[in-house]
Parts: sequence; C-alpha cells; structure tokens
Amino acid sequence: MFSKSSDYRLIEESYGGPGQYRLKRPRRLLLFSVVFLPLLALTQALIFLQPAVYQSKATVLTVAPTDIDQSSATTDMQHVIIQKQILIGQSLLEQTVATLEQKKDAVHLTVDDLKAMLSVEPMTQTNLVQLLAEGRQPRTLQQVVNAWIDVYLKARADYIAEITEKVTAAINKEILLIASQVETKRMELKTFRLAHDILSEESSDNQAHARLQGLNQTLNTALEEEVKTKAKLDMVRAAVAEGKAVVPENDSQSLADMMYRAQLLREKVVEFQVQYTPEYIKLNPNLHAVVKELEELEKKIAEKVKTGRSYATQEAENNYAAARGAVRAIKLQMEQHKQQISEYTSQFAKYKALQEELLKLEELQQKTQQRLVEIEVKQREQYPQVDVVEWASLPEKPIRPDYWLESALAFAACLSLGLFAVWMADYLNQEQSTQHPVMLTGIHLHHNGARPDVLDGDERRKAMAYDPAKLLPQDVPGELLQAEVAALFRAADRQAIEILCLLFNGLSADEIVNLTVDCFDLENRQINVPLRGRRVPMNRLSIELFTGLSLESWRQTAALTLQDIDALLTCAAIDGRLASPEHMNTEIIRFSYMLYLVRQGIKLSDLAKVFGPIASTRLVELGRHSPERAGIPFESVNLDYPVGD
Repeated sequence: MFSKSSDYRLIEESYGGPGQYRLKRPRRLLLFSVVFLPLLALTQALIFLQPAVYQSKATVLTVAPTDIDQSSATTDMQHVIIQKQILIGQSLLEQTVATLEQKKDAVHLTVDDLKAMLSVEPMTQTNLVQLLAEGRQPRTLQQVVNAWIDVYLKARADYIAEITEKVTAAINKEILLIASQVETKRMELKTFRLAHDILSEESSDNQAHARLQGLNQTLNTALEEEVKTKAKLDMVRAAVAEGKAVVPENDSQSLADMMYRAQLLREKVVEFQVQYTPEYIKLNPNLHAVVKELEELEKKIAEKVKTGRSYATQEAENNYAAARGAVRAIKLQMEQHKQQISEYTSQFAKYKALQEELLKLEELQQKTQQRLVEIEVKQREQYPQVDVVEWASLPEKPIRPDYWLESALAFAACLSLGLFAVWMADYLNQEQSTQHPVMLTGIHLHHNGARPDVLDGDERRKAMAYDPAKLLPQDVPGELLQAEVAALFRAADRQAIEILCLLFNGLSADEIVNLTVDCFDLENRQINVPLRGRRVPMNRLSIELFTGLSLESWRQTAALTLQDIDALLTCAAIDGRLASPEHMNTEIIRFSYMLYLVRQGIKLSDLAKVFGPIASTRLVELGRHSPERAGIPFESVNLDYPVGD
C-alpha cells in the first residue's frame, strides 16, 4: 500500500474512487518527457539518416515484333518465365559485369551486387517484362540496366543463330528420313497391288468386283423374268378356269379369223331363220350349205381352242420353270463367288490402308519441307527477336524511404509510448482498496436493523455501500459458442452424443437418466418424459440418431447416473480441447440451447414446450437476449441447433 505523501493526491471525484492514488501533474509531465523526447530524437535521426534508394527500369518485349500485316502474337507465359530466368541467370550477369568494366566510365560491380540490385517483373497477360534496378546511385542504375539489355540482346541473337542452324540441320535429316519412308511405302503399295490383281483404285474397275456386279445384274434380270412368267402362268390358268379362249400367240390371228367368219355365218343363218322355216332351209341346198359350213367352222374353233389351252398352259409352265432355274443357277454362282469376293474386299481394304499411310507420310513430308522453307525465308538470325520498348532513364526521385511519412509514424509511436509510460506508472502506484462503495445520497440503509446514529463511521460506510455485482443473477450458467458445440460433438463417443442430442432437445439431466426405450415415440416423433409427464417434440438431431439400432443401444446409456453424464461431457470437452473443461455440465449446454431459441425470437412462454417449467429469474435473464422481432410462434422456430458436419 502506498502512503499519502506529497508526491501523490487522492482522486475520489473521478473513475478511481477512494483509495486510488496517481502521480501529480509535474511528475507525470516529467515522466512523459523522459520517455517521449529521447525516443523521438532517436527515431527521427534514424529515419532521416537513411540513404535514398532510386529505381531505374526498362521495358522489353521478349518476342519478335509483329509484322504490320499480321495480328499480334498470343501471350506465352512459359516463354516469358524462361526469359526471366535467363535474364537473372549467372551467365548473363557475368557478361553484364564484363561489359560494365569495359566502358569508359567503368562501373566496378560483382555478380552478387547485380543480383541484389536487379530484378525482372513480367507484365500480366503480355509478353513484356520490366527490368528493374534499385540502388543509391541513379546514374549507375541507368548504366547497369542499359548494359544488361545490351548483353541480353546479344545473347538472344547468338541463341537465335545457333538454334536456327540446329533446327535447320534437324529438319533436313527429317526430310531425308521421311523421303526414304515414302519411297519404301510406295514400293510396298505397288507390290501389294500387283500381288492381289488390283487394277485400279476404284473397286468397280477390278475383275472380282466387275464379276460380282455382272452377277447381281443377271440375278436381277432373272428375278424379273421369273416374276413375269409366273404372272403369265397365273393369267393363263385363270382364263382356262373361266372358259375363255386361250391359244398360243402364233395361233391367235388364225383363231381370230375363224371366229370372225363364224360370226358372219351366224348372222346369215339368223337372217335365213327369220325369212324361212327350218324345213325350207334344209330342203334348199344353198341355205343348208351355209348352215353346214357354220357347224363345221364352230367345230374347228372348238378344237383349236381346246388345243390352244393345253398348249398355252404348257408353254407358260415351261417358261416359268426356265426362269426359276435361271435364278437358282445365278444364286449358286454367287455363293461360289462369295469367298472370292470376301478375300478381294479384305485385300482391297488393306490396299486402301496402305494408301492412307502413304498419304500421311506425303503430308508430313510436305509440312516438314514447308517448315524448312519458312526458316530459310524468314532468316530470323538476321533480324532482332527482342524489342526494347523503353530503355532505362536516369531516375530523378527516390522510391524510398518516405521520410515524412515514417517521421509522422515515429512521432505517433513515441507519443503513444510516452502516454503508455505515464499510464503504467499510475497503474503500478495506485492503491487498490478491497471495496469500492458508491455513496448513495439521500438513501438511508440500516445495517442489521441498527439506527444510523449508533453506527460509527466505518460501519455507516459499509451499510451505505452499493455493490452492483450483487444485483447480477448468480445462477446464470455460461454459454457455448457454436464452434465449441461442434468440437464437443466431434470429440464425443456414442453415449456422449446421445446425451448431447437429448440436451439439445430440451431435456434436463434428471429427465435423461429416467428415460427408457419406451419413452421414445418414433412414430409421432416425440419423447414422453416420465419424470414430469410432458411430451417433447423431437428435433432433427434426435430423429436421425435414435433409429431402431441406436434405440437399442440406449438401454446401456439409460443406466448412467448424473455423475456419469457429467464425466462423459467433461471427457468430450477435454478431447475437444475446449477451454475450462472442468466447468462443462448439462446446464451450460441447456442454457446455450435456450439462448439459440430466444435469439430466433421465440415466445418466452413457448420455451416450456421444449424445456418444461423455467424459473422467472431465468426468464428475465433470457429476455435480455430477445431480438426486436421477438414473439415468433413455436411452430415457426427452427429447433435444430447447428452442430456442424
């Protein structure tokens, strides 16, 4: 405890209350000055004594400039990265050092100096790179960067010339090899064609295919003739069945003449029968001769028709049989020719494959020759393949340090340290009393029923003291964060997870130890609590966990005691690396679940549907966490506490 000496004064009007002592103003000012001024002087000296750092930069296009009639080259980041490594490579830096020493105003630097000084930064989505040099001498930086570029241009030109020569030689070897393969393939194709009698690249021009086409055409003609003869045979048989006159084609004209003469005679006989009686016709030789001629002519017609039917039927049958025989013969020839056609088709397919191979080789030969022509025409070794967009210039202003900014930051830091030193001195020299009463004017508190006029000064002060900590709820448990709950679930074993699910379903520890398997009504999705005779709706956690198999394992969990439950939760808290696992209990978990529902805006009266009866002091404490839109019905509240995956 500090005494009330002349260096300290009592501050009862401010935040400290009675019994706290602080340094007097002069001493505080002296302490501030002792800390602030030396630090300020030291930091300002260090800042303004820093040497200025300059930067010189140039921009280089790492590919050949695009011709005026060509589109811009596409971005090749791999090429840019390769050029970056070449630029900062040991060989190029050694050549740069040698070039700098050969100049009139020689600059003596080592490779290590250049590595510390130079850097390359590719520009995004382009083939450009920036060459940067940082140092204390601006003119030296400009000379170094420009010498660096000169060495790079020369190295790139040498590389292009060397690689052009190598590529040209390699392509010439490829052309000779491909030409040899093309000639070999042509000879193979010619030998194969002669061996298998392939006369032409078109299959229709070859003997086997031509014979197959001829057989197909002959077969089509024979099938057509078969159809015609069959139709004619059917027509003759139908005419015969109907009693029509059917004669061969060569007798049809004579039969027609006979039928025409018979028709004329019938007309005459009809005229005779109209003019004369039958007896007169028989007695008259001329008339009777006409009748006799008609009768003989009709007999001849009948005989001719009968003979013609038989002959026409036989002729049609013979023609149909001949057509069918021709079809069978042609089909037999095609069957015999099928094997030959199959072999020919296979060989012709191989011939086509050889042709494709030859064609690919010829295309490859043409492309390779085209590559060689392009290399010889473009003559890249005679033209620059790098374009210097911007040479290095002499830097005028340093890039760092920013003296005034660093000075202001140092000033602020020194000021903060000075104020902190004064506050720390006040803190270390203050006297903390065991009690900080607040004197309530106009309120008379009697200590243990005694009158104020009989109390001495100390007892009166204690009686009139106001302790805000006594007004806070003393039985309010702590709250778990959602991350802590998730860690608790991950670390818990099967029994602990079942306990946690029931706690996050609103059940207390006493209710849990009295649960049996019959208390779980999975059909109606509710838990019948026997201790208080209430029904608690199951949330998603409980529904997913207490399936048929898990419900059977509850028989072992149901045998746990309250001490067993606390032990399981403590073990899960330790395994989950939670802070203060010794304080973990069921009330903390239930209270965290209450706060989760209250912050959703649930009616406080509806909490009893989940947790059962709740003390009024607890409801008052929970009401402090209700949002502005509190009063949401129970059915609209999400009962599932988020426990992570």
